[in-house]
Amino acid sequence: MRIRKAKNFWTGFTLSELLVSLLILGEIATFTIPKILSAQQNGQNNARAKAVAAMLSEAFNIHKLNGLVTASTRTTDLTPYMNYLSYDTTSGRAVDYIPRYSYYFTCSSAYPCLDLPGGGVLMLLNNCFLGGTSSLNYLDFLYDPDGTFNGDYTVNTFNGQGKSIYFALYANGFLTTRNNMKSGSVQGGCAGTTGPGTGFDPGWFEW
Repeated sequence: MRIRKAKNFWTGFTLSELLVSLLILGEIATFTIPKILSAQQNGQNNARAKAVAAMLSEAFNIHKLNGLVTASTRTTDLTPYMNYLSYDTTSGRAVDYIPRYSYYFTCSSAYPCLDLPGGGVLMLLNNCFLGGTSSLNYLDFLYDPDGTFNGDYTVNTFNGQGKSIYFALYANGFLTTRNNMKSGSVQGGCAGTTGPGTGFDPGWFEW
């Protein structure tokens, strides 16, 4: 009795099938990789901004514990309690402002800039002082995660990574962002009043 041996059949992808697969993968990568990178950048910006907020709160609390918070207190009075790499008042570097505004600020004696160890620039808007010690008087700060002006005027959207976050630090130690400011807030020495708004915080920031 003869036994018939079965033949081994090897199967695989044809060249055309491989090319189609690569084309599909390329299309998927085109849409997903930029979003992944943007999400990572958003997370990094957000983490840095939270660290800045914590530093501002701690610096103000130390200043207050030392009995030094008065109506004349300026943002620059808090620098002895901050961690930064350099203090810039002369370079004229431009940093972005917050969403809904197309202009920028430059590092100068009126707007000193602190280069931070974690990256980015913290601008001290010290042309205004507290002007009082009520719960509505505040100092303002600007944090630009990339520390440069890139002309991104996009209003609070996913691709608004270049925009800065605005922090308001009140005389009672309360710190918040531009979107969540108290109604009737007083910008002390500038005699300006403001309140909460919508779309002033960049899309990458969340508490």
